[in-house]
Amino acid sequence: MKNKKILIILSDYLFIRNYLETKVFNKIINTKHYTIEFLINKSLKLNKKKLKNIKTSYFEYSNSERQKFLKIFQRKIWKDRGKSDSFKFKLKIYLNFNKYINSDDESLLQKIIKFPLRFLRFIKNYISFLYDTLIIFSPIHKLYEDKIEINKFLQTKIFTYKPDLIIMPTNTINPTKYDLYKILKKVKIKVLYLVDNWDNLSSKSTFFNKNSLFTVWGKQTLQHAVKIQKIKKKNVYLMGTPRYEKYFRLRNKNITSNFKFKYILFLESTLPTESNILPLVDNIISRNNYLRDLKLIYRPHPWRKSVKIFKQKYFKNVIIDPQVKDNYLKKNFQSHIQPNLNYYPSLLKNAEFIISGPTSMIIEALILRKPVLLLNFKNKKTLLNPYNIFNNFVHFKNISKSPAIIQNNEIQNLEKDMIKCSKLVNKNLYLKIDRHRDFFLTENCKNYKSNLNKIIKKILI
Repeated sequence: MKNKKILIILSDYLFIRNYLETKVFNKIINTKHYTIEFLINKSLKLNKKKLKNIKTSYFEYSNSERQKFLKIFQRKIWKDRGKSDSFKFKLKIYLNFNKYINSDDESLLQKIIKFPLRFLRFIKNYISFLYDTLIIFSPIHKLYEDKIEINKFLQTKIFTYKPDLIIMPTNTINPTKYDLYKILKKVKIKVLYLVDNWDNLSSKSTFFNKNSLFTVWGKQTLQHAVKIQKIKKKNVYLMGTPRYEKYFRLRNKNITSNFKFKYILFLESTLPTESNILPLVDNIISRNNYLRDLKLIYRPHPWRKSVKIFKQKYFKNVIIDPQVKDNYLKKNFQSHIQPNLNYYPSLLKNAEFIISGPTSMIIEALILRKPVLLLNFKNKKTLLNPYNIFNNFVHFKNISKSPAIIQNNEIQNLEKDMIKCSKLVNKNLYLKIDRHRDFFLTENCKNYKSNLNKIIKKILI
């Protein structure tokens, strides 16, 4: 049997952590019928020891090239806004005058000083939207896209290596994906996209290679693939994500806690307006007899889109999660910062319950069957409040129906909802929690590596 050649493309720091460090590809690397080569974005600062005995080559994009591609993806979202409520909401944010996360904390003088610049940005964005969507400009867009050259090294590698299969983890927004689309017009090669995150198919632009193969999180993202992305159902595999495989192995085991006290875990989203209630939560813990023996571990999102931070000295019961504390206090929220995945299961499983804004870590809590208080309150001062995010991004639809979730719709009910959440889950609810979660993240996730190997074998027959 002739060896099948597989090219694995890694274009982002997230994929190094989620696929390389989780050893997703080890089995196919060690299969004698496959010849494997990795093609890795040169800008990634990668420990070469992780690629020991693996044939590796590199490609790169300049900042100006990346910006050109981001413009293409943005234009695609605006044109396809009717396909997804998430696209519509992203456009609403883009065209909203007051879309700045921290503006509700500004004084009147600060708002006046910043008004001219914000007004100019608003006008610029509106003109950009019209230029991107009016049909009269379509020929110019096509000419612009046709003139963008394909990454030479990427194209040369594919043409010379001639892989039987390309495997590419993707969050849908990266230039490699678009270049691959153009290359596949010239040569027929099978491509397997490993869709990396929960919302990638519903809010992060659209795919161009509709006839390729895709792995998705669960039945919900399968629906997004078919209805939003117009991908054929037969080309989609329910797989989950490799970074959650470990959770399923550990959920019925005792895991040593990172802390010597009982705690509530507060999870923040990338648009962290929900964190404004931290002082209130701190006060509730202090005065409530039922909760006063607990601490609150506050986990800032490592890639948060806000520079407003809290200093721990202002709190009695709040502790900033040590794993991300240094970068948080330094306001270092760059995407190359990838917290170690091995830390998460203990952090989640040993919490008494979890308070969460709009974040994919809700799914991780549900794998471990932990009670979650879902912050769903409004804030009239900003469009980017938990209520708007939960109710406009389609991947969050129906997540609150889990038996493990209490939804907090009003801040004045926070204390009552915290008590209710702390008493919520028992083992009798585990089966119902798992059935609900399976719609969003398939149980197949616990066998991700072996299932991926089966799919690859099936594709290459």
